[in-house]
Amino acid sequence: MSILERVLCINLESSVTRRKHMDAEFSRVGVLKYEFIKAFEADSPEVLDLLESDFVHKHPPCFRCGRDQCDCENKALFAPQIGNWLSHMAVWKKVRSAKGGLHLVCEDDLKFTEAFQPTLAWLDGSQFLHDKMRNGEPVLVRLGWALCDEHDIRSDPGFTDAIRMSNPCYALNAEMAEFALNSLVRIDTTSDVYLHQRIATRSNHYTVIPPVAYDLSWSTGQIRSEIRPKEKHIEFLRSQLSSCQQGTDQYEIIKHQLRDEERRLRDFESAYATSADKRIEDGANPSGNDK
Repeated sequence: MSILERVLCINLESSVTRRKHMDAEFSRVGVLKYEFIKAFEADSPEVLDLLESDFVHKHPPCFRCGRDQCDCENKALFAPQIGNWLSHMAVWKKVRSAKGGLHLVCEDDLKFTEAFQPTLAWLDGSQFLHDKMRNGEPVLVRLGWALCDEHDIRSDPGFTDAIRMSNPCYALNAEMAEFALNSLVRIDTTSDVYLHQRIATRSNHYTVIPPVAYDLSWSTGQIRSEIRPKEKHIEFLRSQLSSCQQGTDQYEIIKHQLRDEERRLRDFESAYATSADKRIEDGANPSGNDK
């Protein structure tokens, strides 16, 4: 694993359960040295200040499709997404001061696959990657994304230029981190689209097939999303509840979690719709900049 300088895992200080989960996952796949990087809470001053600044795109128009009126589920960048931005940027700032190899970046809801160790060994033996980094070129390697058929592939690892939203698990060198930070002039999309699509395609970007990890929030709902509440997690909790015996402590715990997540989803949808509609009613400039 000498091509990897460090393993960095983004984690909210309040997310103790996720931190314990990643301790177990790293141990399971033989990663003994890793570092948790403190993520930004959605209500932190840094997030709220940035969200209100001109540096962040405002709705309307929708940051996804560019229209004032649309059916996109998420039209405006909201606080947890900005927290996610700042968290990944904190990693890039840490990596850009380093020299040498790749830095493995993980979010804290990962499930590693059996391809993890063979792929790391293969990357370590890649003269192609070593040469790129020796020449001082920026390098991004996508390693894990939402669960799909690609996770079932049973083959030796290989590179493809296919783009995958790989914030859950990716590797980059110092030059790529510097390039990502220096190229950022405005936040007008999500951090994964920015890094893995917009910026990566202007540099050396590679996707490894088969992927070595997937997330447990968006993909399976086993872990609660800290960016936005998801119906998939509610479905998971309902399934868990139906398999528990009524009246037991476990039943009561899951029932409480289910009610909390259902309320959280309602509150999110209400707050998001109110915020977006109010900006239109108040006559927000269609260019996305406040008057």
